[in-house]
Amino acid sequence: MLILFTPEFLQKNSIREDFISNLRLFRDSDETPPLELDEATSERLMTFSDAMNKAFQSSEEMKFETIGAYLKLFLIECSGVCTFLPDNNTQNIEVGRALVQRFKELVEQHFTEWHQVQDYAKELNVSPGYLNEVISSAIHKPAKEYILNRLILETKRLSVFTTKSIKEIGYELGFDDPSHFSKFFKSFTGNSILGFREAHLF
Repeated sequence: MLILFTPEFLQKNSIREDFISNLRLFRDSDETPPLELDEATSERLMTFSDAMNKAFQSSEEMKFETIGAYLKLFLIECSGVCTFLPDNNTQNIEVGRALVQRFKELVEQHFTEWHQVQDYAKELNVSPGYLNEVISSAIHKPAKEYILNRLILETKRLSVFTTKSIKEIGYELGFDDPSHFSKFFKSFTGNSILGFREAHLF
């Protein structure tokens, strides 16, 4: 099951930004091991996810409020069992922690307009090479890949939760050439945007 939600949805359902940021769940997959769940936890999560799916497909007036309530329970349950791998390079992580955090914040703010590592390096007053070295050391993937992954995630979200055309989505994400945008998505996912949309529509 794929669960996508927007900041607007969280705000509307009283799920505060600090609640999300304090969860021990939302870090890149390369920074954390998969969650290992016992049977009881798996059943609770399945109950929450089934309830969200049922509410989404219903015509109830307050279905999104219902989804928001179950989503918060789902996230709390996940956070409770989320553990992180110990880091063997603590000193390097400490040195670059502020840079990594600022880079991630900038990606969230500018990923629709800044697609290149040098754009972020310029804003952070470091060289692209140094930024890439710090990011790779901290999250085990190049800065470029982190940026592109964010674009892919947003493409998927807009494809499923809006009725915008592929051309409109591309323009919104900073791609002037629809053909280039389509090739970009397929090269990273192995699927076309239209194919992804059709596979995930309810």
